[in-house]
Amino acid sequence: MQNKSRANFIKSNLTSNLSAKLARNKKIFSPLGLITIFCLLVLGLVFVFFEKTYIFESDPSLFEVKIPLIKKYRIGFMTDAHAKVKKNGLVYPESEIPMQSFIPEMNNNFHPDFVIDGGDFIDGSKRFGEKSIRDYLGFSKIFETIQAPKYKVLGNHDLRGMTRETWTQLNGYEKSYYYFDYDKLRVIIFDSTLMPDPDDFSKEKAYREEVAWLENLLKKSQGYKKIIFTHYPLIPAFGRASSIEIINEFNRITSQYGVRAVFSGHVEVVYYDKINGVDYFVVPGFFRSENKEVLWKGSFAEITIGLRNHLKLFYKKDGDNEYRTLTIPSVEYENIKKELDGKTNFLDQTE
Repeated sequence: MQNKSRANFIKSNLTSNLSAKLARNKKIFSPLGLITIFCLLVLGLVFVFFEKTYIFESDPSLFEVKIPLIKKYRIGFMTDAHAKVKKNGLVYPESEIPMQSFIPEMNNNFHPDFVIDGGDFIDGSKRFGEKSIRDYLGFSKIFETIQAPKYKVLGNHDLRGMTRETWTQLNGYEKSYYYFDYDKLRVIIFDSTLMPDPDDFSKEKAYREEVAWLENLLKKSQGYKKIIFTHYPLIPAFGRASSIEIINEFNRITSQYGVRAVFSGHVEVVYYDKINGVDYFVVPGFFRSENKEVLWKGSFAEITIGLRNHLKLFYKKDGDNEYRTLTIPSVEYENIKKELDGKTNFLDQTE
């Protein structure tokens, strides 16, 4: 009798545990339970996809992880080479040595979608005509070894050595300002050398035509990420009193039509600012002619347009054999900017 009671007790417990498990399983496999399982599986797959497919960028100075968009655009950027070529075809080392660093970085490491020269490809000073054309063609032979599509911006030194018409013919452009599309990125080359000079308003009509062209193009650029390259930094901090109104107009147009970023050179300093939602980057070049002192030597940059706009500057200081790098924007850049505050060169179109 006692054994029978114990058997009934065990049977009762087993039945109770089984009923509880069935009840739990019923909850799990209910519509709500199945939806929960499905969501967890999807989240797991998304995590694996991001981990295996995306490039996570971290800025050590910010301790911040940045997840870029699925499509990131990579742009090589050099400016202010101020090249001169000797009669024997050799390029002066001030321009040739940085170029021989820029090219392998592009071809072997960065692999850009395209490369932009920001102007002042040649020096041009006291070399108008045949000498400057020789400089341009000779230095272009080296530039052409970059294994990516290449585009050029007109600089003021280029115009010291040749006319605007000669420059456009050498490059196969219809005008000194133009645009091209790379996937869903619209790249606009803006000729800031057309800006009217306070002592010479002969360029006023041509500049007005260019600004109208820019605004009309931006109106028709919905669905594109838009960036602009121009030689002079069109930023109030670099503007002379006579050019502030023109610069403010440019800033208004770029902001109104959602331009992502504007890149320039000319002043041989590194500078970044966000103006009305638009990132403005100013980059030093290979070297500064006229033997004037600069802090950044042999400089060039790698630009990434993704979730955010980033520029990685390669540069040397006196005594350096190897390149240093600086990510912009970053805390490191802000610290350097504070240190150099008040030492920035202002826009000088006579350079």
